[in-house]
Amino acid sequence: MSNFERNKKIAILIVELISKMYKLGVGVLVEFEPSSKFPHTDVTARTIRDYRIIFNIDRLAICPESEVYVTAFHEMRHIYQYCCIDFSDKFPDNFNEPKERIEKWKYEFKNYYVSNIEDDEKYLNQDCEIDAIAFAYLMMIKLFNANVIIPSLIKKKVMERAKEIIGKL
Repeated sequence: MSNFERNKKIAILIVELISKMYKLGVGVLVEFEPSSKFPHTDVTARTIRDYRIIFNIDRLAICPESEVYVTAFHEMRHIYQYCCIDFSDKFPDNFNEPKERIEKWKYEFKNYYVSNIEDDEKYLNQDCEIDAIAFAYLMMIKLFNANVIIPSLIKKKVMERAKEIIGKL
């Protein structure tokens, strides 16, 4: 089995796993596109507002499995954030976050900042990114006891958010 095929299976598996955890049914679509369709060719995946995660075929062909796991957890947390924005009133047990946080996510997604450089402070300090990084960190620790590197400029915020999230998992 090729690296791409293995990583594709991992991506789909994680999306299915987190979808079940959040009781999303089959509402999350997983697609695969070449790097030419991404704003930056080194991006492994991106989440689209209509509950789609698009994985970069070229990255999946070369990246390690651990990158796919972290990325899939991270992108699924963005799906959770969108669900909080769209459905927290209707399904408060599934999407239970403070209204202020949901409003902040809504604002950030509407005014989303995409970085052109690694460790970009403005990008990393978006609350939706802190939350997604914290979730991916927790899932990697919980499922794989893996050491996850978090950029030092946001590490304190990520650890604080991780403490909040762990009580809800």
